[in-house]
Amino acid sequence: MTCIMIIVGGFGIVEHPAEPDEEDAASIWRLPIVQALLVAPGVQKRRLSQGLFGAISPKPTDLLTVNLPDLPCELRQWMTRTELPRARAIGLDSKGCWKTGYLKEYPPAMCGALASALRKGIDSLSVVQSAEPPEADIQRWCDLTATDYGTHLGTDFAL
Repeated sequence: MTCIMIIVGGFGIVEHPAEPDEEDAASIWRLPIVQALLVAPGVQKRRLSQGLFGAISPKPTDLLTVNLPDLPCELRQWMTRTELPRARAIGLDSKGCWKTGYLKEYPPAMCGALASALRKGIDSLSVVQSAEPPEADIQRWCDLTATDYGTHLGTDFAL
């Protein structure tokens, strides 16, 4: 999908844990395809710490972005902290759940920053008038809109 977005001039974000400092550690950021994407026009790699957006630990994260020059400003505006949290997400919590489970979900402020940058990119495009979507499609989209979220976090693994 990222290749297609580059070709058609679209927008995109690929998120993955930050590239480790150790040279022999595995990371998608070292794959030849990712290295090729990083030299394409409009593609940048950005590092952030999810802890600055409300995560319980620092959680360093790299983003490969396509045609999103406003992302750094959006990230700065949506930060909820100026200092990284000192907590570590290792082991089990008092309820016997893995502490890493909470890190499976992005902090809402990080989601806001990504959504805002994508929205600015989309808003920059010219609009071509077309026919209104059928009512059945509109209803299907409304039905797919999530407005109620549970509190249970699933496992980090499959058996």
